[in-house]
Amino acid sequence: MVNSEDEWDQVINIEEEFEKNGFRLGTNDGRKAGILEGREMGAEYGYDFGKEIGKYIGWGQAWLAFNKIYPNKLSPRMVKQLEQLVKLCQDIPESNEENSNVEDLVKSTRFKYRAIKATLDSKQQSQASKQLNNPTSALSF
Repeated sequence: MVNSEDEWDQVINIEEEFEKNGFRLGTNDGRKAGILEGREMGAEYGYDFGKEIGKYIGWGQAWLAFNKIYPNKLSPRMVKQLEQLVKLCQDIPESNEENSNVEDLVKSTRFKYRAIKATLDSKQQSQASKQLNNPTSALSF
């Protein structure tokens, strides 16, 4: 004859087994879903990130090429700043290692880009206003 306590122990054990099994299956499914979601987010963020850094490199290299074609239009200090911007962009690693300082490099690159762009924009606006005030002079950078 089966003792009623044994029957309740079996019911409790079954419940615990289902709970453990459900937890294990849920954890495995969560890991798989997390990996997939992480890959999707990484690809999206990586694309945007690469596009931004590519813009900075291209912009800096274009101004350096301009300086080679038209020497002395940019100050030596500005040329150095542009070279530093391109170097900063090239120093950003293509993969995000656990101990890398990618975020710090990107922040300093953004800051440098904005500072150089503001300086060049203000020089262009200044020269454009001179051109408007004196229409016979040629506009140059």
